[in-house]
Amino acid sequence: MLNLEKAKKSPNFFRRLTGISLQEFDELMAVLKKAYPDYERRRLSRREREREIGAGGKFKLSLQERVFMTLFFLRHYLTFALLGFLFELHESNAYIWRKVS
Repeated sequence: MLNLEKAKKSPNFFRRLTGISLQEFDELMAVLKKAYPDYERRRLSRREREREIGAGGKFKLSLQERVFMTLFFLRHYLTFALLGFLFELHESNAYIWRKVS
């Protein structure tokens, strides 16, 4: 399985996988962690939502892992089946996260 923690142990490998350095990733995550709660609240409060907030499945991957997966996808443009396999997700879940981000 492709793993964020494994990738972070080798800065050169991380850059080759994602196209950005660990420092750039950390800076990106600092911005996203600040903005993400508001985005998530707006997303969950949209008018056409059919379920109550809190209903439905939970993310298997953390925000950092989802961003890492997205950067990996954009860098290598893989099929969702392979992306799901690498991150231990069903391909439909890999696709859904790509749609949301």
